[in-house]
Amino acid sequence: VAGGICQVATTLFQSVFWAGFALEERVPHLYWIARYGQPPYGMKGLDATVDQVFDAQGRLINEVDLKFTNNTRTPILIQSRTDGKKLSFSLYGQKPNWKVEISEPKIEDVVKSDPADVNEEDPNEPVGSRIQTEVAQDGFRATVQRKVTAPGEEPRVLNLLSQYRPSRNVF
Repeated sequence: VAGGICQVATTLFQSVFWAGFALEERVPHLYWIARYGQPPYGMKGLDATVDQVFDAQGRLINEVDLKFTNNTRTPILIQSRTDGKKLSFSLYGQKPNWKVEISEPKIEDVVKSDPADVNEEDPNEPVGSRIQTEVAQDGFRATVQRKVTAPGEEPRVLNLLSQYRPSRNVF
């Protein structure tokens, strides 16, 4: 699904989110990538991106990261695996005594995408080839609420807000 490090970040993020761990830092993509919304754990608004931007001298000028805290009393083991097509993460440890409830995404401020094809030349591709690199998707704001409840404690409520720009059909 999708590709590169953002697939890893989104897949780990979804595991951590659904498990109820405390999120410290998470940034959504600029554009919604529909493949990240696959059931059972994917839904609109549940993605994460990571990135580093360096200047011409090689100095780090911007960093986007995914960070969470193991807010249990015992260690956890994070294990990833792939079969060449599918990436998954498993989180192992003592099961926390909390209940995790996730709302359906609330979608607002939809901005329609322009479905017209945009053609960009790539000197590294053979003449006449056509590869789609971006798919038109509407922009929108998604809010997903997660409530983690442990006996004798106040619920931890996270309103996860994700804002996406409309994308185009780019070839």
